[in-house]
Amino acid sequence: MNIMNIINNINYNKKYTELLVDNNWTQKTKEKSRKLKENYKQYKKIDDFLYNEYNFLSILNIDSMDSVFMNIASNIDENAKECYDKFNYGRNFSKKIIQRGLQEKNNLSTLLYLGDLYNISFIINDIYNKKMILLNDNNNKKEIINYNNNVFSINTEDIKDIDKIKYDYENINDLKKILNCNINSLEIYKNNLKAISNYKLNELIKLADENKICIKDDNNKNKTKKQLYYEINKSLRNN
Repeated sequence: MNIMNIINNINYNKKYTELLVDNNWTQKTKEKSRKLKENYKQYKKIDDFLYNEYNFLSILNIDSMDSVFMNIASNIDENAKECYDKFNYGRNFSKKIIQRGLQEKNNLSTLLYLGDLYNISFIINDIYNKKMILLNDNNNKKEIINYNNNVFSINTEDIKDIDKIKYDYENINDLKKILNCNINSLEIYKNNLKAISNYKLNELIKLADENKICIKDDNNKNKTKKQLYYEINKSLRNN
């Protein structure tokens, strides 16, 4: 039996989306994080980390991690409007990719999808390589996940100016030793612009000005064509 048949044949007492409304998931996680400053747990897989540190069990009232993720996968079909369509994903981030990722382990797609589902922009803090990798680049609350020595752990440090963290525009290669990159790009949303090759730099500068995007970086240098294209797309997506 393939994965879609398994998902479609599952029955649950409670719908995931019924329990999603008005939960204080992020707030509870912050409170829990503070309590774990001296005694935090480490996890080999991102799924185990999310399940234990972000309290899916208490929200969904389901008795195992596999059941929780299966429930989420099922609702992508059963309530596509709230659990998939509204995120405006591109073809490279299909329902099938997300659902399959939720049934396997340590997939990048799972972290990206759950970030959108819970309005969180996850940041992987690669401690050994001293890199902060921002996922779900939306205007959501940012949450940091530490990664070091092949394990994930909750971040317990207060990081100032979290919204000014620097990250690479092609950072998926940095993730390949951390997660199973079952997608080829972090650009999972539909583009509001044509392909970058259709624009000259001065055209993007004009679009940036129209969308109130600064054409200078923090070092007062002109942003590259790729940076402008990326930021314009993000601005249009979040408006």
